[in-house]
Amino acid sequence: MQGASTAKDIDRLRDGYRPAAKRGAILFFVLSDLASVNSMYQYSLSTYLEVFSHSLKKSQPHSYLPKRLGFIKDTLTFNVYNYGCTGALLTAVVLILYYFPPYTTCYLANVSAIGIFEKHKLLFSFQITMKIQQHEGDIKQAEIDFLIKVPSSEWVVNKLLGFRR
Repeated sequence: MQGASTAKDIDRLRDGYRPAAKRGAILFFVLSDLASVNSMYQYSLSTYLEVFSHSLKKSQPHSYLPKRLGFIKDTLTFNVYNYGCTGALLTAVVLILYYFPPYTTCYLANVSAIGIFEKHKLLFSFQITMKIQQHEGDIKQAEIDFLIKVPSSEWVVNKLLGFRR
C-alpha cells in the first residue's frame, strides 16, 4: 500500500517537471534545425543532454515548483543559446581527458570551441524566440506564416496601412 502511494507521489513530481522537459525538447530541435542553415552545424543528443543536465544543476533552487520551473527554463534557454553560439569547450576538454590522458596538457591549450557564424546568431535567436512563444500560445502559426511570406514592406505599407504613393 505504501509502495503504491510512493509511486504515485513520484509520478506526480515527475509530471510537474514536464514543462522544463518540453522547453528542453524545443531548444534541442531548434539547435538541430541549424543544420538546414549550414551543414557544419551538427549537434548530438548526448552532448545536448550534458548541457541540459548542467542547466538543471546550475539553475537556482526553489521550493515552489512553478518558480523552480521558471529558473530551470531560463537557465536552460541561456545555456543552449551560449552553447549554440560559442560551442562546448567543456565537452571538448572532457573528450580529450578521456581519449588522450597522457597528452592532456599538450592538447588543452589547442582546444577551441566552434559555435555558429556571427551572421547566423540573429536567426538562431529568432528561432528560439518564435518556437518558445509558439509553444506558450503567445504567437499563432498564421502570424508566423505572415511574417515569413509577406511579399515586401511596401506591400505592408500599401495594403495594411492604406498609404498610397
